[in-house]
Amino acid sequence: MLNIYQDLLQLIEQEQSVILGTLICKKGSAPQVPGASAIFNQKGLLKGTLGGGILEAEAERLACSHAADKHHLLRTINYTATIDDEAGAICGGEASFVLDFSPEKQVEAFFRMNSSLTHGKSGHLITLVDEQKGIRRYWQEDKETLDDDLMPYRPYVVRCHQHQTTCYTKVDNVHVLVEWLSPPQRLIIVGAGHIGQALCHMGSLLGFEVTVLDNRPEYANETMLPDARQLILGDLSDNIKKLQPTPDTYLVIVTQGHKTDYAALLACLQSDAGYIGMIGSKRKVQIIKDDLLNKNLATQAELDAIYSPIGLDIGAKTVQEIAVSIAAELVQVRHFKASVKDVAMIILAAGMSKRMNAAKMLLPFGGQTIVETVVDASLHSKVNHAVVVTGANAEQISQKINHLPVQVAFNEGYASGMLSSVQCGVRAVNGFGAFLVLPGDQPFVQSSTINRLIHAYRKSDKGLVVPVFNGKKGHPVLISSKYQEQIYQLDPNIGLRQLFHQHADDIEYLEIESDEVVIDLDNREEYNEALGRLKDK
Repeated sequence: MLNIYQDLLQLIEQEQSVILGTLICKKGSAPQVPGASAIFNQKGLLKGTLGGGILEAEAERLACSHAADKHHLLRTINYTATIDDEAGAICGGEASFVLDFSPEKQVEAFFRMNSSLTHGKSGHLITLVDEQKGIRRYWQEDKETLDDDLMPYRPYVVRCHQHQTTCYTKVDNVHVLVEWLSPPQRLIIVGAGHIGQALCHMGSLLGFEVTVLDNRPEYANETMLPDARQLILGDLSDNIKKLQPTPDTYLVIVTQGHKTDYAALLACLQSDAGYIGMIGSKRKVQIIKDDLLNKNLATQAELDAIYSPIGLDIGAKTVQEIAVSIAAELVQVRHFKASVKDVAMIILAAGMSKRMNAAKMLLPFGGQTIVETVVDASLHSKVNHAVVVTGANAEQISQKINHLPVQVAFNEGYASGMLSSVQCGVRAVNGFGAFLVLPGDQPFVQSSTINRLIHAYRKSDKGLVVPVFNGKKGHPVLISSKYQEQIYQLDPNIGLRQLFHQHADDIEYLEIESDEVVIDLDNREEYNEALGRLKDK
């Protein structure tokens, strides 16, 4: 399903005269959330919603009566009517919206946004509403360097990125709305029978990009599945593998029998899918799980992550009710469990660099500083968020990375040692499924190595992943969030080594062919050697 901005772009390309309404902020209770948008023309509402009721009615009235003005309007609606009032709403809050009568002036931002989303890339749509300069919009692709004129709003972009949500603020009389937009999650329904057909329709309504697989042409066709974005006929296992499910993919197995369910489940388990659900009775599900475990085709952790029996328990009986229960579970997972496989990066840049006798993080390295090089590798990897922990030379380091979409966390106790910086970083990434810890003086670590660690974590039942080169343990290390509270209790004289020692049976060692994971730059000699190595590349 296209988001409202993609709908808008289509209308602009068709040279239709339209007005874009956007809810930019709310206080207390209100029917919608900031970022809710609707498209109007001079006759009324075309697409989307601002929440209905008196707010949308007022927006529609203003859109129709000011359609020829070609400027913008900013309005606030109060929901503070009393029970005896004949008109108004009694929610108790207020909401502000803006009407843009010339959205075609921002077509470049919408075009760039559409291009990113079409290619599976997320980003931020930044809307600035200024009484003097009017409305300006910018599209900033995820992990892309911020434009200079957006630097005053960087903290809100970082916050929006971290929580993957919408942020509103007002800076120097400019209303700032930062929206996190991402491609629709893929819903792959394996099985085009009655439940698959009903779920396909509901999944489309809920904003999923739906693909349906089946090996029966009488079911897998456009007549049966008009809402499917893609229909694939053929061997189920082969086609699941060809689709290459990612952590943003939801896989639902509802085939015609236990044999096809079994084969499909095995193919799903070999993927990176974030959600795998399979229909069936508790007995059937347990028999399949036991067989996969006994044949060493799956780990217990992988089997425990399967949503089966599938769907929320709403007492569903009919095909439509079962589809509703599955759809409800998909929505629940999307909203409340989306971070289970998300991984953050903690870059430690707080040290005093006593052995280097210089501000180590700020030393030049390959056309930029050491800290910029390390941050750059993280931003080009599959980490979902990056935090740089600063301490000594905090202001200078922050200035060097201020243009990059990373969060900066200042560790007031940096002088007490590295563990305090780790703890500061862990607090900053609260809510992620796991986090990597990378010392800022390891500029040779590559994005591909970071990705391998993340992949190993997602495929393993271990909570700790350590890279190893020729028998020597290195960095970055990956730690499941289940150890978060324990990290706060570690002995500062021992640090993270204590955690790894106490949970040696929960470590996945990953052999790395390059020595990048064991090279750190502690002193001038090591730094000069690194520069020579860089020159030889």
